[in-house]
Amino acid sequence: SSGMKATVLGAQQIMLGHADVVVTGGMESMSNAPYYVPKARWGARMGDTAMVDGMLKDGLWDPYGDCHMGSYAELCAETHAITREMQDAHADESYARARRLHLGCA
Repeated sequence: SSGMKATVLGAQQIMLGHADVVVTGGMESMSNAPYYVPKARWGARMGDTAMVDGMLKDGLWDPYGDCHMGSYAELCAETHAITREMQDAHADESYARARRLHLGCA
């Protein structure tokens, strides 16, 4: 969630009047997202304690709709009649465009 956090902090700088323009970025690595143990800092004295998946909590869970973000992708596809084949074709074309640009063939 570092890229999103950087963008939020940049937007806040503009909103607070501390900057006119900001450039933000980040690189996500969901495979390196940690598990949180919320009670570990002060000690979980008796009984079990929970581990929280940081990838879900900070990246893939919508706190407003209280559901996994993938649910919205499914809803969007259903609402707008976007088939898996259409999604795959779009991904293929997007990759091909990026590759042509990278090779200087755009």
